[in-house]
Amino acid sequence: MGTFHSQRLRPVLLALIAVVVVVFGLLWWTKAITFTKTAFVEFSVPPPSAHVVDTYQSRYIAYESFDSSELVGMMSNRLAAAHGGTVSDYSKALTVTRAPDRSGMTLTARGRTPDAAELLLIDATDTLNGILRQLAVRVPTLTVDPDN
Repeated sequence: MGTFHSQRLRPVLLALIAVVVVVFGLLWWTKAITFTKTAFVEFSVPPPSAHVVDTYQSRYIAYESFDSSELVGMMSNRLAAAHGGTVSDYSKALTVTRAPDRSGMTLTARGRTPDAAELLLIDATDTLNGILRQLAVRVPTLTVDPDN
């Protein structure tokens, strides 16, 4: 009878070990692996005209002089206030870099799953858009006088 019991117990034990290995593997995977999504945010700067108030050029100058770490901090504060979580979590998950050949920024979001990274990127892009719009309102307007 002992042999019959041990023969039935072996497949159950193997299945239990397999489940434990899979669960621990998935837990490790979600902690060790991060997914990234990237978007390019372009500044709309039309060519300057001598007959038009050149507000776009002044906005472009202000955007380019803005420090990316400050920008990530502002975005993190707004995202934490709007969606919960801590500011440091958002700061670690977002990166803003200048585009060397175009007028704009590259925004990168990291998440535990592809969907989480994409949702964070969408929220961060919307937040960045709001920050840049507010910045554009605060930038002094450069006026071009065609008579001089």
